[in-house]
Amino acid sequence: MRAYILVKSREAENIVKHVRGMENVRFADLVYGGYDAVIVVEFEGLERLGRFVMEEIRNRFKVEETMTLIVV
Repeated sequence: MRAYILVKSREAENIVKHVRGMENVRFADLVYGGYDAVIVVEFEGLERLGRFVMEEIRNRFKVEETMTLIVV
């Protein structure tokens, strides 16, 4: 499954650097607007996606908010 993860954080630049090049990450970019970064990922199953959001983003960096949009 593909998902778009929107991240609001003062550490967005560090988050993007951290996840770029990871196996399941297709794109990771800084953006202007309501969020600071957009990360496009592909995972087999919701559990792996959820672990990625929690372990690689929310638990490692100071994150104000994330929104995960799953492609249908």
